[in-house]
Amino acid sequence: MHVVNSTKMPKKYPLGVKVYQVLKQRIISGLIPAGAQIRINALAAELQVSSTPVRDAVSQLESEGLVEVRPRSGVYVTLISDEDVKEIYQIRLLIEPEVARSTAAHVSASWLRRAEEIVMQLASIDAQKLYTDYASFQQSIDLDIEFHLHIISAMENRRLMAFYRNLNAHWRLARVLYFMSDERAVGILAEHELILKAFLQGNGELAGDVLRDHLRHARELHFKRLSEVRLAGESVHV
Repeated sequence: MHVVNSTKMPKKYPLGVKVYQVLKQRIISGLIPAGAQIRINALAAELQVSSTPVRDAVSQLESEGLVEVRPRSGVYVTLISDEDVKEIYQIRLLIEPEVARSTAAHVSASWLRRAEEIVMQLASIDAQKLYTDYASFQQSIDLDIEFHLHIISAMENRRLMAFYRNLNAHWRLARVLYFMSDERAVGILAEHELILKAFLQGNGELAGDVLRDHLRHARELHFKRLSEVRLAGESVHV
């Protein structure tokens, strides 16, 4: 697969960082789909750089698990397996409810305002478009990830935030493989409002319980949808 020219080079970072950011964004947005080959020389020519910063970017992405370098074959975007998805949910279920439980009674007014803004933006997305319009689907993923990262940020732990950002990059790879039906989307989006309500009440036990139920529900729907995609032989929507 040849990389298309739709992600511009950011201007204010060193060249190697710019290439890394461009390539990572294309991967996690699904522009370069899971399993696709990344042609280093073609990407270098497109971005008007030498192959060195591209190879450096590939090395960084390989260390993050987003690409695989196959000897005598090339560089490929990592395929996310069912086991990968299962492990991601296990991690999230261990961490997120406990963060909510321990922070809900102590978050700041500004934290709550931002949480409300994210949930309002999620609620404003037309659920009908989530399975017909890829841009709307991507927006819902962006806001969903931002909401859950915002919960993690309440812990004020830099290492945990860095770990979660990397985890979410892999989570995006799993999510871009399919559209969610509108009925399911409405249910999932509504659950964010319940989580927010528990935080607004300062009720840590309720926040943790609602968030755990939300993640379990999302996990169930995720695997159901993957099964449907495979049975129907649907193509990847990128």
